[in-house]
Amino acid sequence: MCQGLPLAASVLGGLLCNKEKHEWQAILDGNHLVAGEDDKGENSIKKILKLSYDYLPSPHLKKCFAYFAMFPKDFEFEKDQLIQLWMAEGFLRPCQETPVMEDVGNKFFQLLLQYSLLQDVKIDELNNITHCKMHDLVHDLAEDILKSKLFDQKSVRGENLSQVRYFGWNSPILEGFKLSRSGIKELSAKIGKLIYLRYLDLSDTQIEALPNSICKLYNLQTFRVNDYSSLRKLPEEMANMISLRHIYCSYHYKFDMQIPLNMGQLTCVQTLEFFKVGSEKGRRIEELGHLKNLRGELTIRGLQSVRTKEEARAAYLQEKPNIYKLTYLWSHDESDVC
Repeated sequence: MCQGLPLAASVLGGLLCNKEKHEWQAILDGNHLVAGEDDKGENSIKKILKLSYDYLPSPHLKKCFAYFAMFPKDFEFEKDQLIQLWMAEGFLRPCQETPVMEDVGNKFFQLLLQYSLLQDVKIDELNNITHCKMHDLVHDLAEDILKSKLFDQKSVRGENLSQVRYFGWNSPILEGFKLSRSGIKELSAKIGKLIYLRYLDLSDTQIEALPNSICKLYNLQTFRVNDYSSLRKLPEEMANMISLRHIYCSYHYKFDMQIPLNMGQLTCVQTLEFFKVGSEKGRRIEELGHLKNLRGELTIRGLQSVRTKEEARAAYLQEKPNIYKLTYLWSHDESDVC
């Protein structure tokens, strides 16, 4: 049945693992391929892959799988970015058992790994999965599923710009807006009209300042700017973007980047790469006290601005158990890490 091919054996094993004997029998009774009917070569592998897809336990998970077809073959996926894109598409539905969308996404990702539909996993020093790839034949299946219009491709293609849900200058998803290394230096104020935008990636651009209109993106969930961008400051009214959950923006010593006022209002935020403490009200360390959902890594800079123990306690860091790496910095000197 598997024709001695590792991919077929791995995918079929992923499908059958953790299942009871009666479930194995149901799969056997319902599928001629498993029952041993003659079928050879690549066609056999495709049928096994399709069988694994058919038994994915959720229609939303099936949509997440088909979404991989929006990327080119041999593309290396960043796990967190992928989950945030699924979230922007509305594929992740919280439930009583798993009330946080990102946790639903992590569960879906683990299931795709279990079913051997993803491979070449990379992990960090804390054994967290960071990246993965998809086998070309599995990608072919995702393309076939996508072509069958399992979900509405209009939201992916962005035919109506006022309803675009995600936008990335260097994203492989929106080919018509792929402006990485284009030398773009300014973001149009019209960005504020994309009121349904949920994902915005300005990485690898030369944009130095953002228009104030960006703060009207009240549905934006993820904002990304990588280390290679030229952004000098975050928008001052960023605290109005109440749906923000992930803010990827590294600190630049050259520009002494400040945190916008009243960031504590963004109570949904989980990812915040740095917080620069200031003495001005709205920039004090107490703003962190309201961000109860923070997780991952956080660097707190400018701790010389914290004047008393009472101020420090107002950050309530002990109540943020999902932060697994915390860095404290006094002054601008990296050697002052404690």
